Formats: sequence, structure tokens, C-alpha cells
Amino acid sequence: MTHKLRRVIVAATGATLLAGTGALAVNQGYLGGGHEAEPHDVTARTVCGWRDAGTPSDSSATLASVSGDLVLQVGGSVPYRVQLTHTEQHPVEVPAGSAPVLVATTGVEATVVGYAPATAAPESRTVAAGAALEHADFGAFVACPDGPAAEDGTHLAPGSYELYAAQALGWKADGPFNTWARLGAVSVTPQLARGGFQPAADAHLPVGTCGTSLDRLPQAAGQSTSFDELDPVLAVVGEPLEPGVTLTNHGAHALTDAVLGGPALLVAQDGLVVARASSAGALPAPGLGAGQTASFGSFKALEDCRTGDALAPGVYEYAVALQARNPEAVTPFGTTVRGGALAVTATAGATRVEVARPEIPVCGASAADVQLAAGSDSGAVVYTGRATRHVQTGTLLRDVPDGETTVELELAYTGPERALSDGGHHAVLVRDGVVVASTAQTIQNAAPTTWATGSAHLVALQGWTDCDGAPFVAEGQYTALGFVEHTYVDEWGLPARHVTTLAPTPVSFAP
Repeated sequence: MTHKLRRVIVAATGATLLAGTGALAVNQGYLGGGHEAEPHDVTARTVCGWRDAGTPSDSSATLASVSGDLVLQVGGSVPYRVQLTHTEQHPVEVPAGSAPVLVATTGVEATVVGYAPATAAPESRTVAAGAALEHADFGAFVACPDGPAAEDGTHLAPGSYELYAAQALGWKADGPFNTWARLGAVSVTPQLARGGFQPAADAHLPVGTCGTSLDRLPQAAGQSTSFDELDPVLAVVGEPLEPGVTLTNHGAHALTDAVLGGPALLVAQDGLVVARASSAGALPAPGLGAGQTASFGSFKALEDCRTGDALAPGVYEYAVALQARNPEAVTPFGTTVRGGALAVTATAGATRVEVARPEIPVCGASAADVQLAAGSDSGAVVYTGRATRHVQTGTLLRDVPDGETTVELELAYTGPERALSDGGHHAVLVRDGVVVASTAQTIQNAAPTTWATGSAHLVALQGWTDCDGAPFVAEGQYTALGFVEHTYVDEWGLPARHVTTLAPTPVSFAP
């Protein structure tokens, strides 16, 4: 059966306009089959059971590729470009999670024997008339239950197949897809005997499940949304945890479904998933305006997926990924962030103190309401002028005529003796109440140095730039303020931050 999607006249019961975009809500504005082909309903079962590949889709949205035939090894994937072009005269919204699926078929009836899903679930997007969306990141071809499987029992076996792309757009249809097209042929070759590509050892398991590598999570490049950097988290065995997860829409347009199925918290040991938890409370509204942030509260208590018991005390890595509404979707995750540190303890009521970085005003902004973090150590200005570093020793050479603008601080350390690593700084120069120059540096993996209680340490702030990003040469009177950061490992085994603040201090630079 062909699927001709016909525009209907906009009436009280017809298509509706998406607020602020002028885009037609296509799942209400087309005639078609008896249900909406939703992206989250694209599962292994629905793809492998699809029977319409051999018939024209006859859709107002078309799929094509400039990549032509595809050749890849068993369990491997290569970049392959698929474009969705909208041919009607009005813009349409492509719903969240909608991405092409590469489909391998055999025979004159185009029987589906395998598929390669997109690696990440995209966010909702609005496509202008005549415009195109391109997707280029797909996973390995997986064999359908009745298809030829490789020796690993999961991936499509070596052979030659017809190559199609198909996509669900949320429009009414009789099957799982609204548009599809034959793109060429796909040739699957045996794995190399030695060297070359080797599939991941956990490739037979769905990404994000117990025992899989966090490296298989999508990069989700090009998304408008992103999670904030993950903070270290201390959790108590068997109790919910609050990692403070936030999602921000950095794009210029509102998203109608940015939250998808909510975030999943994936805990790993030695890079492999050992626990997974979802948000314990109600999810925020799915829409997210430009520049807006959605916050997710507590997550359920962590269970070891290998045993079913509460996750044992220890130090772990964790990641957060937006999950599809349907856990069986062939593309289970969208926006992802990694690099979180998690410690689990059996000590009831355990807490940790994390010193926040002060909010420093940006260049050109007012510095009138700057609040520096309470409880931080303090620094004092001991030198201002032009200075440079000795090439061989790194020693600061002061009063060099062609040197850099420099503010040198003496940091008074009052904490317990511990090994601290340089983490960088952020400071500004203010004139007439407005920031006119700034310097910011982030340092990772610096060698630690032991600081004794009551010790003093010198830090030179250099790299000053003006509001246009050009090197700043200071002359005359200013007010300097900011902070210096050092890092250490706390008693729970988590990375922690030590902050030394520079309160607003008058400084002077000679001409």
C-alpha cells in the first residue's frame, strides 16, 4: 500500500500552528493510516516486522543519500549521510527522537533482515519548506530474529543486501515509518583476522544495560541541549541520591519535547555499567524555551544490576543520558554527559562540603553586587606590573618593560595539610564599577603539592584580555577581584575544590 500524505485545509479540527514558530503540527495536519508513527515506537520488533520497504512511500518528506553504496565489517559502522528533505510549502516540526534507521533487506519483496539505528536520539526540530536535515551517525547493523546473524549471534552476517533508510515523523501511517527510500546496497564483510576494526566485547548487549561500556553512549554532537557539568556525589547505600542534574537549551529556538523520557543515571566501575537509576520525582514539562533550564531532583536508590542488591560502598564513575520514552526504542539515548564521580558509603547521614566557585561578572558588566564564597581562604595582592616567566625555571621576572600585565597574589592557606593541585583562576579588573578586563584559566591533572596548615603561596594572574578578547595592557587605577582554585581528593575519594578568594582590592599599574 502506498502512503500519500495530503495537506488538509486548516480548520477548527485541522492542523495547528506551533506557538512562536509558524510550523504546522504535521501529525494533526495530514491524512493517513490509523495511528501516528511515533519515533519512540521504532523498536527492533517493529523494524524487523516492517513489510512496506518495497513500495514507494509517496511522502511529502523524502530521504536520500549522497554516500551511495555502503561497505563495512561485521559489527562495525562508518559515517553515512542521510538527508530528510521537506518538500511542502509550510515548515514542519520533526519530533524529538526522530532519526533515520538504515535497513538491510533481501529478495524481491524487500524482507527486512537487519537494521542500523542512529547512535543518538535528536531533539525536536523545525524544518523550513525545501530545507533538509542530515544525519550521519549510525551504529552497527544488527540481525533481525529471522535474519542471517554473524558468529556473535547479534550482528548481521557477511553478505550483500539492499540498503534502505526509513524514518518515523509522528504522522499518521499504517506502519512504523512515514517515509523511506532505497539508497543503494550494503556489503557486510567478515571481521579482520588481526588488527583493523574489532567490535566492542559488549556489542551484543543494548547500550546502557548492565555490563556495557560507557564509551558506547552517544556523543550527541549538534544538539541544542546539554547537561551541566556533573558534580561529585556522595550517596548512602540504599538511599536516593541528589546529583543536581540540569538540562539547558542553548539554542535560539524553543524545543517542544526536550526532556524525552527523562534522564537515566548510569553508574560504572572500570568503565562498565553496574547500576542504573531514573529520576524519582515527576519530570518537568517537556518543552524548553531558548536559554531555559530544566532541573531534575532526586534519583532512585542504586541497585547493583549484577546482583540485585544495593550498590556496595566504593568510588564509581557516573554519566547522565536522556532516555527515549520507550526503553525498547532502537535509539535509546539522546543528550549525554559523562565524567561524574560518585562515592557510595554505608555511613548513615553522611555528608560532604563542596565549596562553590564564586560568580565573577563578565567583561563589560557591573561589579557592584559580587558575592564571594563564604568560608574560603583569602588572598592578598603583593605585586602589580609587567612581568614574564623565565623560560627554563618558570620563575616570575618582575618589572619587565614588555612583559604581561600581572597581578601577583599571596594565598594564605588555613586548611589541614593535604596535597593540592593547581586548578586555575578567574579574576577581573574593574574601573568605574564596570569590568574592563578579565583572566580565566582551567588546569586539569596538574601535579599535586603538599600544603601545610598556615602556609603561604604565591600565584601570578596573567593572560588578561579586554572585552574584545585582545591582550590588555593595564595603566592607572583599578579594582581587582576574583578567585584561585586548587583541587584535591577528599575523605570519600571524591574530587574536591579549595577556593581562595580575592576580595575587591584597589590596584595600580604604572604607565
